[in-house]
Formats: sequence, structure tokens, C-alpha cells
Amino acid sequence: MKLSRLNITANSCLIACMIALTANLFYAEPAWPVDPRADLSLTDIHAIVDANRSMIENLTVTYTYNATVVPEGEVLVHQRETTIVKGDKIVRDMNYGWRQDIDNLKFHRIVGFDGNRSVDYTVHNSQAIVLKSRPQAANRYNSEFFNFNLLNLPHGGDTKNIYSLLDASASTWLSAPGARLREAMEPIGGRQCYVVDLYPNEELKDRKLVSLWLDPERGFVPLRQELWLGKGYPRVIYEVSEVAEIGGQWFAVKGIRSYFGVKDEAATHQHQFDVLEQEDGSFALQINTEVSDDEFDVAKKLPPGTYLLDEVTMLGKTVGGDSK
Repeated sequence: MKLSRLNITANSCLIACMIALTANLFYAEPAWPVDPRADLSLTDIHAIVDANRSMIENLTVTYTYNATVVPEGEVLVHQRETTIVKGDKIVRDMNYGWRQDIDNLKFHRIVGFDGNRSVDYTVHNSQAIVLKSRPQAANRYNSEFFNFNLLNLPHGGDTKNIYSLLDASASTWLSAPGARLREAMEPIGGRQCYVVDLYPNEELKDRKLVSLWLDPERGFVPLRQELWLGKGYPRVIYEVSEVAEIGGQWFAVKGIRSYFGVKDEAATHQHQFDVLEQEDGSFALQINTEVSDDEFDVAKKLPPGTYLLDEVTMLGKTVGGDSK
């Protein structure tokens, strides 16, 4: 049995230790928590998740995803992406293809934010732009891996605003005033999970926004997410099929995101998400390695012959050539 290295309240820690000790007397491989609730409150779970996330100084991952139409199975987009994050800095290296170009991944784009400026480089066109403002593509929220793992940075907006809550950040969702922990744990794929429902506020209890199933035995990794846009059926469902422990942290590494139309009970589109498996059988996912800040300045790494435009000054130049 492996407990996460976490700081939780004294009472919760004492209870967890007593449960673990008792379980070891009767079982060879006991599960934790044995008690359906183990007296962990929503505040405890939030503290555990935040403590886990604070241990991740940087992260590098390579994954693929296919966007398909259901039930026809037609592939709309295929993408292979390597993303590196370090605090708020990010660089995304994306190879992708549309429909007939699916197999050869003919399009190549690199987008980065180094903490000061954003650069969008379309490799297949040999053109790059220093942008006036940070684009959506230079955020974790637009990277499938971070949505599945709820590893996006907290939005920092008004927690009473519905759209500020929809940032796919575990920290935001678990600490929101409208977050509620269900009375009983529920099984997902044979794993007993804590279930958290998120509402806009106390008054709008019929307007559920999010439901989360969190696996306490594996770092509270989210095994299922349901995103609701009004009453009725959830509009987006994340289902994790495989998780892996990397550097003492647990991550979702395979899963499917399903989209539902406004009046559809069945999914209309799906995204298949897979962290790349390497030749040695390990996943292409690393945390807390040596990552230089220069990694995030895309402009510094442009090859000669690339045309670079600065949106602020509206001046352009060919890298390795004369300014225009």
C-alpha cells in the first residue's frame, strides 16, 4: 500500500493511519481508504490535490489524439503533440492532419509563451509571429493531456462566474463555493472514487456544471469527468482507461472525451487520447527534469530563412536575412 506524501489535517492523518494499520492486520494488500469516507472532507481532498500538484515543477509529455465522428467513425483530425510546461511557461509542438491528410501529418505548428511574449510558428509555411497578446493555443487548457488530468492553472477569476469555473483546474473546482462532496463513494472501473459535484452557487442547485470521480488510492487522479451545460444529460464526458505513476505522481495516460449535441443522448464526436509509449514500454511523460527557460522562447530557435513578424511593431524580417 502506498500513501501519497501529503500534508492533510491532523485528524484526517490520524484516521488514515489507524485505518491503514487495522487493514494490514487482516489483508495482504489493503486498499485505502477502507471506510467509505474515511472522514476526508472536501477541504482535505483539495489540500491533498494541491499538495500533489505543487510537487510538479515542470512536465514534458508527448501524446496523440484522434477526433472522430460517431457512429460513422470518420477521423476528422489526427494530432501528435509534445508539450513542455514550467509554471506559466509553455511550448507546444504539434504535428497534425485534416481528413485526407491524416496519415502524413503534413501540418506542423509550434506555439510558445516564455513568461513575457508569445510566438506562433507555422513550420510548414516557414513563418512566425510575435503576438500582441497570449493566444489560446499557448495555454494548458488547449492541450488534451492537461484537460484529462485537470492540470490547468487556476483561472484566477470570479468563482461566482460560471465561465471562470470552466477552466479544467482541479484546484479551482475543488475550492469553488458551489463544490459538494457526495455522501458515498462510487465505483469507476472497479475503483472506489470520491465524487464531487460543482454548482454555480448555492441558489442554482439545478444547474450542475461538473461532476468528478477521483481515485484516492492513486493520487486523486480524475477517472471520469462530466461537464454539464444546463439541465438534462452531460454535454462532455471524459473517461480514463489507463493511469500511470510517474515520478511519484499519478496521471491519466489514455482515455476518451465524448461530445454530445444539445438534444442528443448519444455522443456525436469523440477524442481518443493516448500518451505515447516508448520502445522500452514506458510512457513519454516526465516531470521535474532539467528544462531551460530558453526552451519556451520559440523565436530564439527559428531556423534561417524563417520570416518573423512582430505584431507590436509591425516590423518583419527573415531570420538570417535583412529586416523588411
